Amino acid sequence: QSSLSRSVRAVAKLIVKVKGGEIKFPSSTEEETFIKTGFFRKFGIKSTIGAIDCTHIAIIDPPSNNIERPLNLYLNRKGFYSINVEAVCDHRLCFTFANAKFPGATHDSGIWATSDLRKHLIRQHTNTSEQQRRESWLLGDQGYPLEPWLLTPVGTPNTHKEQKYNKLHGSARNCIERAFGVLKSRFRCLLKHRVLHYSHEISALFVSTCVILHNIMTKAGITK
Repeated sequence: QSSLSRSVRAVAKLIVKVKGGEIKFPSSTEEETFIKTGFFRKFGIKSTIGAIDCTHIAIIDPPSNNIERPLNLYLNRKGFYSINVEAVCDHRLCFTFANAKFPGATHDSGIWATSDLRKHLIRQHTNTSEQQRRESWLLGDQGYPLEPWLLTPVGTPNTHKEQKYNKLHGSARNCIERAFGVLKSRFRCLLKHRVLHYSHEISALFVSTCVILHNIMTKAGITK
């Protein structure tokens, strides 16, 4: 069992090393335009470069003597131990960003506040003049703050425009829920009842590996 486990980890590390580029956030005008066009054609919402959310991946009870990461940091609001994975997907349900660094008790907005992706978007926004700035944003649910690069639903839509916006936003944002569903159906080790019997670090490695393979399968048109 231990030798098999070591082999699985070695293969996972190799996949991440060789094919890690499969998880790529759009950085060029061409890449952004491809995703924006995809979201607009499918959902009628403009300038969208991705949908963002978090999902919990169950892990075995962490060691109780870890001073840096005590046990309670992993107990999520649903009552099981997990890591909370932040991810972004495009209109094809391909993941363009995945962050599995945080324990399960961390709130989605807390992960976003310190996210490398958010820092990147802030830099992109502040270092570009208004004339040069490309209109682009992510779509997130009400658990996220409204920011120039992150659109959330209108809390209490009173007008027809607000209601229409919420409908379009919800349809497009649902891509990330569907992407998580497809990912977990392909790699059942990520399902809640299939607890990963590994440390946070190794579990995060497996999550990244599964996301990479998911993207390869999705781009190749493999539906199962």
